[in-house]
Amino acid sequence: MRYNTWAKSMTQAVITAVLTVAIGTLVFVLGQMVLVLFIERIRLQARTIEEIAEAIVQHAPEYSTLIMRDESLPTEEHERLMNASDEIRRLSARLRASAVTLRYYQFFQALRLVLPKSHVIKASSSLIGLSNVIPPRDQFMISDGRKFREEIEEYLDIKIPKPQTLSSKEGSVGHL
Repeated sequence: MRYNTWAKSMTQAVITAVLTVAIGTLVFVLGQMVLVLFIERIRLQARTIEEIAEAIVQHAPEYSTLIMRDESLPTEEHERLMNASDEIRRLSARLRASAVTLRYYQFFQALRLVLPKSHVIKASSSLIGLSNVIPPRDQFMISDGRKFREEIEEYLDIKIPKPQTLSSKEGSVGHL
């Protein structure tokens, strides 16, 4: 009789242990799937927007300084301008991919975890436009670059301070 009771309790302990391990493994696998399929892609969009904000500031001279002709540029300068254009274009592609490849985008948009898809697509198009005006060859291209930058800031809700001029009373004259 004692043996049966002991065997029953051991069987129950083994079943409990196996079920605990199986459920733990299932929860881990499902958690990893959610992490890879959703959370990583949401974070990728946020990181891409951060990189876009950085690129807009970093490459401002490339899209706002007048260049008359490509032939007059030294090779290094031409390469630097083309690298800036390529970087902005690459960020555009990554941003658009974040809106297209994330499953259940509308659900995450409703939770406000991602930007509205229409804003992401429009910002991506404006980034392409911005990359196309590098280097600007006339005032119209500089104006277009400014317009594209403002659209990108609006669609991605990026707050980049505008340059301000300090008065001589504040100790310095120039742009911030």
